Amino acid sequence: MVKWEQIKQELREAGYASFEFDSGKTVIPELQGEWVVGKVTHEEQSNEENQPLWQRIVGSFPGSGPVACAGPDDVPNDIQTLADRYNLNVVIVGVSSGYIRVALCEPTEQNSSS
Repeated sequence: MVKWEQIKQELREAGYASFEFDSGKTVIPELQGEWVVGKVTHEEQSNEENQPLWQRIVGSFPGSGPVACAGPDDVPNDIQTLADRYNLNVVIVGVSSGYIRVALCEPTEQNSSS
């Protein structure tokens, strides 16, 4: 059984206070059952040298903000490390120019057996 309150506490201690518990069914196949979800601003994401070259180029144009796309490499290392420690999947559930919404959830094979 996942200790969601403990995970939320560890996320808060790491500087990610926006993460909250949620549950149910969603249109995202990987996100079913129970999870914690929160926003990670682009400033909290891994530093610029870890971004793909095309993101750095587009982001360098005058008047351009962060590029609104995200992939597994955009999840901060401390969130991924926490997910790995608890055997949770990291799912990106939303992207905007200012942040990505990230969920930590049980692997889908565990969700389907509930």
